[in-house]
Amino acid sequence: MPFCLENGRYTVTPVDKSGMFGEPVVVGQEELLKTVQEYLGLLPVQ
Repeated sequence: MPFCLENGRYTVTPVDKSGMFGEPVVVGQEELLKTVQEYLGLLPVQ
């Protein structure tokens, strides 16, 4: 789940199918939806 930082940016931590956490990524609001969709497998990884 995304967590909003004080500066308006969000930290997103991916979790794989086995429950292992990946490296957190900090993104701006304009990138948040695309990043979450990518981690959910709804968009191809670029």
